[in-house]
Amino acid sequence: MAVDACDLQPYPAYPEALWDSVVQRLFTLPDETLLFAGHEIPLHAVSTVWGQRQSHTWFKKLDRDAFITHWTNFLILNN
Repeated sequence: MAVDACDLQPYPAYPEALWDSVVQRLFTLPDETLLFAGHEIPLHAVSTVWGQRQSHTWFKKLDRDAFITHWTNFLILNN
């Protein structure tokens, strides 16, 4: 997961797996856990679990069903 976006993966091939992995594994870590992105610009290379729960473009506005629907429709339209 990149901080604030997923630039190297413009769309998830398996949206349900991505959601479950991020929400059930990463976002259950303590709020202050530091996340280090390997592919972000230096100013955004570090964040916290809390910060990403609050601001990550892909996860802050959608619940699981909406996230899967959004990316499934995107994949259908772009294949």
